[in-house]
Amino acid sequence: MAELRPDYSRLTLHHVGEAVPVSGPAIVLSVDEGYSIPAQVALVSIFLNSPSRLLDVVLLAFDWDDATVAVFDRLARRFGRPLTIVRAGNTTLPASFATTRPRRAGFLRLLIPEMIVGDWFLYLDADIVAQIDLDEIWTHHREDMLVGGVFDPVGRGWQGFPHVKPEIYVNSGVLLINGRAWREERALQRCADWLAANPDRRFCRPGYAEHGTSGTHLLHSGLLECHPPQPGAGLAVRSGRFPRHSPFRRFE
Repeated sequence: MAELRPDYSRLTLHHVGEAVPVSGPAIVLSVDEGYSIPAQVALVSIFLNSPSRLLDVVLLAFDWDDATVAVFDRLARRFGRPLTIVRAGNTTLPASFATTRPRRAGFLRLLIPEMIVGDWFLYLDADIVAQIDLDEIWTHHREDMLVGGVFDPVGRGWQGFPHVKPEIYVNSGVLLINGRAWREERALQRCADWLAANPDRRFCRPGYAEHGTSGTHLLHSGLLECHPPQPGAGLAVRSGRFPRHSPFRRFE
């Protein structure tokens, strides 16, 4: 089960279940109170698609209260699965990440390799619904890149970019992270420097996505590898809110 690296050992860990052998690298979701219900759906979909193995699932719990922790504790116990909950908040973030806007939990994805022990991670947004055993995704990673993402042409169509006009749009809701390379190349500091130099960071139409948490700034920082869609290899669909004119996006 997941453990914290020394620099973040001050954070509170809540382990559900015994410390048992798990399959594959950590699968990490970043969740604030507003997305606790979609996150429960996400966990159930992950558990149901890996019936014969125990996965190392970690929730980065942004400003949760004890009652929310108890809900996820009961859910994991109901399925007999180990689960690690890391309780974090605004003080966990670098200064340039701090914001009073909602969906601040999205910035925690950039801290995963610094926060959690391990060399590989699969990050998922809290409103992702798994359609396959998530261990299958490890066959797609490249060891010469820091982060792997997927082109999202539908998302590029409805996302408004008033300050930057990227040729491609990479949705950062599903990311493969090379933790060792991330730390060696000081990627977190590069992201912090980029956000400090772009304090407005309004990438998306207000209300549709958190400012500055899309894959676009990872591309600008030179950190992101883009995977083209692979028909027949569907990973997930979103269960969360979309603009009325946008269909559900499928990550393939």
